[in-house]
Amino acid sequence: MAGRPVQFKDFVDPETGEVRKFLVIEPKVKDCDFIKIRKALTEATLKDLDYLNGAVKLLMWFLDKALEYKMFNKPAEIPVFINKVARELGLSEVTIKRYVKRLKDKGYIIQIQKRKTVYMLNPEFIWLGTAKGYLEYLRERRRIKTREKEDKEEISTDFRTG
Repeated sequence: MAGRPVQFKDFVDPETGEVRKFLVIEPKVKDCDFIKIRKALTEATLKDLDYLNGAVKLLMWFLDKALEYKMFNKPAEIPVFINKVARELGLSEVTIKRYVKRLKDKGYIIQIQKRKTVYMLNPEFIWLGTAKGYLEYLRERRRIKTREKEDKEEISTDFRTG
């Protein structure tokens, strides 16, 4: 069993009365259902608190859903059905739409595709998973951006020569 040694302790064998020393080991417990929040989130939230006001309630809803859906080691993509969220939070649909807009405007959530109501928690603020998973995500994102840039340059070159 993995863990850290805590102390030696005497135990008495109930049958023989013999006293034996045993090393007590505290078992290693892995984080489970925890979110690693980057300092950038708390700094930005504190700075934006006047603007965000009630939208922080919706941000906490996003965090809760990400945990519920167990979206670890990848950007937490969450479908938002305005009427359902409004019922869950006890707010009006208009208020939920306003809060979604505020969270998008400030970069706390990112809309996956235009005209789709699926959002992801901004990984620069919140990452559910390991540091290794986050680094892999950043590498993949960098590869995609490089590929997109190369595609744009190719199209631009084709446009000028064609």
